[in-house]
Amino acid sequence: MENQEAPSSLTASQEYLQEHVPANNGGWMNKATSAVRNLPTSLGNYGTTAATHVKNMSTTQKIAGGALIAASAYYLANRSTVNNKIQSAIARNKTAHA
Repeated sequence: MENQEAPSSLTASQEYLQEHVPANNGGWMNKATSAVRNLPTSLGNYGTTAATHVKNMSTTQKIAGGALIAASAYYLANRSTVNNKIQSAIARNKTAHA
């Protein structure tokens, strides 16, 4: 009787990690590798699907999408800084008029 392996439910990235990255390399790399290995299969499939869609986009679409992501990241990073400055100004104004 032949010993047959169970069908794999791992994503391609999870399989690659199992084959090429030692499980016991210590430190942050071990934690990151372990976290990726323990990702749900549906999340891995989503990443694969997203990568396929990006690959099929035109260069113009990729540039526009990258610019939109960069602008969004810039906005989010500066929003908290501006919000903190506004809150500080409001607090100073209240203490000045108190």
